[in-house]
Amino acid sequence: MSELIAVFSSALNAGHPTEGWTILEPIAERCLQTLSKLDNDQLCKIGKIVQLEGTHGAILEIQKMVRNAETRSLNVSLFDE
Repeated sequence: MSELIAVFSSALNAGHPTEGWTILEPIAERCLQTLSKLDNDQLCKIGKIVQLEGTHGAILEIQKMVRNAETRSLNVSLFDE
């Protein structure tokens, strides 16, 4: 958990004298945008993966989930016409 806190602290520039805490680094912004695409069940699954495999394993699973969601969305839109 401390690893995850460290990642977000550095991304938020915590303690940086010239920037407020509301200014995110681009990579943190992308991370939060990606997480917002997941539903509650997916977020719970990611939480369990973080505990078992660490952040690297969780990131790989998030990427897979987002790709699958985008593929499903594309397939639905192709057949909606």
